[in-house]
Amino acid sequence: MQAIILAAGMGKRLLPLTEKTPKGLIKVGEKTLTEYSVEKLLKLGINNINIVTGHEAEAFPKLLGESFPGVKINYIYNERYDTTNNSYSIWLACEAMADGFLLLNSDIIYDTYILEKMVAADASACLAIDTVKKLGDEEMKVSITDNRITAISKQVPLTEAKGEYIGIMKLDRQASALLLRHLEDSLMKRQELNIYYEDVLHYMLPEYPVVAVDTDGRPWTEIDTLEDYDFAVNKVYPAVCL
Repeated sequence: MQAIILAAGMGKRLLPLTEKTPKGLIKVGEKTLTEYSVEKLLKLGINNINIVTGHEAEAFPKLLGESFPGVKINYIYNERYDTTNNSYSIWLACEAMADGFLLLNSDIIYDTYILEKMVAADASACLAIDTVKKLGDEEMKVSITDNRITAISKQVPLTEAKGEYIGIMKLDRQASALLLRHLEDSLMKRQELNIYYEDVLHYMLPEYPVVAVDTDGRPWTEIDTLEDYDFAVNKVYPAVCL
């Protein structure tokens, strides 16, 4: 299985931390977010790792080359990182998607248990979902019926939302091909270059079963803001890394 880490974003809401540093290379504790994810992938035997870079792209091979000597990481550069969204980044990684893949957003820190459960999940397509966290307007919310995800968007009404997608997804070859088709429709035909890949994923939900893999209340967080960063350092990091 190939892994894809999306790490092209500029992280403007994390300034000044991201002025000269990609969001995925922010340090939480002793290591960066991407180092934690690469470590977890390698421990699970996932050695085919692709990282889509953009903002301060050259920092990734420099740091990860030192941290993981002998590990071959494929870097894919999104030269339009400042005018596109993560749907375009995942499209650039289409070759790595062909036989199925595991996708991770680079701006998350999470319990290893969550990744282990995702890798072990017997599903053609699945998303890691936190069903415990209190939801608000900014969360990437999901609706779920009989464990099948029926909607995913920040616009899912709070009255219908059953959890938050945490930024870890697994698709097999068939599901990947369908997502690629919808990506092509969105990006190439409709020129929707500034939408989330979750918005594209939403298009395929009526025609393909995508199941929820519950995080079972294990600690994790996305780091979008300085407040998120403080939470990661003071609450999540001690729970998952110490």
